[in-house]
Amino acid sequence: MPCPRRQESVAVALPVATRGVEARSGFLVRTYLHLYAAIVAFTLIEAFLFVTGLARLITIGMLSTSWLVVLGSFVASGAPPSSRWSASACSRGWCSGRGRTSRSWAASCAGAFAVALMLIVAATVFGFQMGPIFSVAMVGLAGAAILYDTSKVLHHYPEDRYVAAALELFASVALMFWYVLRLFLASRR
Repeated sequence: MPCPRRQESVAVALPVATRGVEARSGFLVRTYLHLYAAIVAFTLIEAFLFVTGLARLITIGMLSTSWLVVLGSFVASGAPPSSRWSASACSRGWCSGRGRTSRSWAASCAGAFAVALMLIVAATVFGFQMGPIFSVAMVGLAGAAILYDTSKVLHHYPEDRYVAAALELFASVALMFWYVLRLFLASRR
C-alpha cells in the first residue's frame, strides 16, 4: 500500500495592499519610522566618523579608487538583501500581476536611471563635471523613486515586513540626500 501523500500547508503572506486602510497606514507609519531611525543612525555614524577623523581616511581611500567601483559596491551591497527579503515576503501570483501601468512607469524610471548612470560613467571616464541642473534632475528622479518604492513595498510586502520595506526605501532616500548635498556644495563655490 503506497504511503499517503502529506499535504503541507504553506502560509502565503498577502501583501499589505490587500489589507484594510488601518493595516496599510500602520505599515507605512512603521516603515517610515524605521526609515527615519536608519537616517538618524546614518547621520550619527557620519558625525562620529568626522569627529574622530576617520572620515578623512575613508575619503582618501575612496578617492584613490575609481568612483565607479565605490558606486558599484554601494549598489551591490544594498540590492541582494532587499531583493531576497522582498522575494521571501512576496506571493508570486501577486507580484507578477501588478498591472501594465506600474510596469511601464517602472520601465520609464529604469530608463531614466540608466541614462543618468551612463552620464555618471561618462563624466568619470572623460573627466567632466555635471552641473547643478543634473543634480536637480537627480533629486526629482530620486523623489519619483521614493514614491515608486513606497507603492512597491505596499504591493509586495506583508504587514510584518516593515523593516525590509524601510531598507528598500533607504537607497532612494540616500540618493536624494547625496544630490541635495551636491547642490548645497555647488552653491557655496
